Amino acid sequence: MLNYEILQKDVNGFQLIELTSGKYSGIIYSYGKVEFEEMENQLKLKFDYHIHDDYGISVVQEEFKQEIGNILVDLIEQNLAKNSIVYSGGIDENRTKDS
Repeated sequence: MLNYEILQKDVNGFQLIELTSGKYSGIIYSYGKVEFEEMENQLKLKFDYHIHDDYGISVVQEEFKQEIGNILVDLIEQNLAKNSIVYSGGIDENRTKDS
């Protein structure tokens, strides 16, 4: 089960997230650039993140990234279901005219 809380405040336009249970409970972080990379007929989720406060908790990078990657997938799915996800910074290769 993914246990996290989206905090009210943000830093430089990035929403802060706090882990609320498990080994990394209490850590506050935000996501940076998120992208999908196609590799051999599969999509791989790539993302940057920044830990804002670790409260002295030692982080195993790959393990931590896996955990917050699962949260990111959950957030994407929730926002897709609500039709409230925003995409910016890319181009549509199939687009031929400005709308």
